[in-house]
Parts: sequence; C-alpha cells; structure tokens
Amino acid sequence: MPSTPLLPLPDGLEITSVSKASESLLVRVTSNRPSSPCPLCSTPSSSIHSSYQRKPMDLPCTGQPIRLLLTVRKFFCRVASYPRKVFTERLPELLEPFSRLTTRLRTAVQDIGFATCGKGGERLSPKLGIRISDTTLLWSLFLVKIPAVEQVRVVGIDDWSWRRGQRYGSILVNLGTHKIIDLLPERTVESVVDWFEAHPKVEIVSRDRGGTYVDGATQGAPLAIQVCDRWHLLKNLGDAVEDFLVRAKIRLASSRGSRKSSWPNREPTAFVFYHSQALSTNPGASSTKVGDLSAGSGAPSARSESHQNCSSVGFSSQYRPHVCAPAP
Repeated sequence: MPSTPLLPLPDGLEITSVSKASESLLVRVTSNRPSSPCPLCSTPSSSIHSSYQRKPMDLPCTGQPIRLLLTVRKFFCRVASYPRKVFTERLPELLEPFSRLTTRLRTAVQDIGFATCGKGGERLSPKLGIRISDTTLLWSLFLVKIPAVEQVRVVGIDDWSWRRGQRYGSILVNLGTHKIIDLLPERTVESVVDWFEAHPKVEIVSRDRGGTYVDGATQGAPLAIQVCDRWHLLKNLGDAVEDFLVRAKIRLASSRGSRKSSWPNREPTAFVFYHSQALSTNPGASSTKVGDLSAGSGAPSARSESHQNCSSVGFSSQYRPHVCAPAP
C-alpha cells in the first residue's frame, strides 16, 4: 500500500505491512524505483545486484516509537573508468548512508539537544516517544552542518578551551549578528593570520590584550582597526576606579582628621560621667545621678528629670572623666 498521512514516504517507497512489536511499531517498506544513480559518477543504473534490509528508527506516531524495516537494493555501475562496480541505493529524502535514524527523526533529536542537553534530552525523549541515549543525542549535534562563513566586517576573537588548562582554541564571532562563525582548533598566531587572510573584508577586530591575537590581527588584517573587547574595557574601568578609591580613601582620612580639629569649640550637650566632689569626699557613695550639663539651664528639664529618675550609673575609684562628644 502507498504511504499514509500518518507516515509519509518519498516517491518510490511503499508500505507493505504494519505489525506491533513489544516496544514499537514495525513498518515494512520496500523500494520499487527502477533505477538509482551511482554516488561516484552520478550515472543511473537499472542493473540490480541484490537487496538488503535496514532498520532505522522513525518519528513516533500517536506516541508509539516506529521502526522501519526498509528493503533497499544494490546496483551494478556500468562505467568502466570508475573502480566501484556495485553501489547501494541512496534515499537522501528519507535516510542518510549508515544512519540508524531517519532524516526527520535526526532533525527532531538535534532540536531536543539544542534546547536541553545530553542527560536532559535523554530524560525528555521517552515522553515524546523517542528512545535515544545521551550519546546519540550529543553525536547528532556534531552532524549539524555549519553554514559557510560569509564576509564579515566586525569580528570578535577570543580563546576557548577544548580541555581546560590543557588545550585551547580560538573562537570568532560576527559582532554584527552576535553569532559564532568559526572555531579554530588551536590558539596560535599562524592560525589567526590564515583566517584573516581568507577574510580580507574585516574592518574592525575586537580582541583581548594577549599577544597572540595582537600579532595575528596585525599580520593578517593590517588595515583593520583593533579595539579592546567589552570585558576587558570593564575590567580596565574597574581597576581604575579601585585605584582611585584607594588613593581617595587615604586623602579623605587625613582631611577628616583636619576637619575634626577645625570644629569650633562648643559645650557638649551629651551627658558627662565624672567623679563629683561629693563622691571624692564621701568614699562610701556607690552611685551618682546623671546630670544635664546644657548651657544656661538653671533648673533640671523634663528630659533631665526623666534621666535622673530612670538611670543612674555606678562609679568606682578607677573611673576617669569621659565626655561623649556629638557625632559629626
């Protein structure tokens, strides 16, 4: 029977049967294309050599995993100038060579991997009817085709670690689109120079203060303007502000002392703890009340009365007079 909307197939493929297995649906598919082009010379051939079966996983249907039992054929290549005499039938619309996942399932797995991670995608996939491991998910991300690097005008370059502390490479970012455009396998002047020579339209290079990228940008793009990247600008600003505050703190401390000494002499309004003459003449006295020393106060105020009634401080012969001066 032909393909159904629930399981669309490319032209030339037919569904022969559908059966239920313990963990998935088995869909048998057969190719009936009369010919197939050779992958080397692209010459179509209709001479069938043999057939074999592939068992790739496909997108789930109604929440159930689907495994295809795909029967494809091998053909003879009749072009004598090419060394390959037998080739297998290619189905690029459905399945890549040597792949165990169909093209549409591989795309879905890659989307899951980009949205989550290895272990997170492994936990999420069974709920979507896709049973894969974290290794398969991460390996699928390496199969994503990287678009060709176009000519860019503003480039940011910095190092990144393949393995922290042991192996480093270089990452290049298009600062106009804020997207990664290339990864260099090593952090050397030669690799940076080769990259800039292959992209002669670079006008501005944002880099760090390392000598590798200074020399690489200078030799590879001598006409480009080199600027410090944002992180190092903020780092320089932070260092400058810190140095300023350290110097200003020392000056402020000295000026504060001079300002203290320049205050006008005035009578303190705080309370004074002192040895009264009565205490010195009467050694048996154990306490004295707190008095209000406000200037010009002929009689105790309500405030001083409250202090006199509510608080008294004990003194010994070891106490010395102490004045609580007002805070500045």
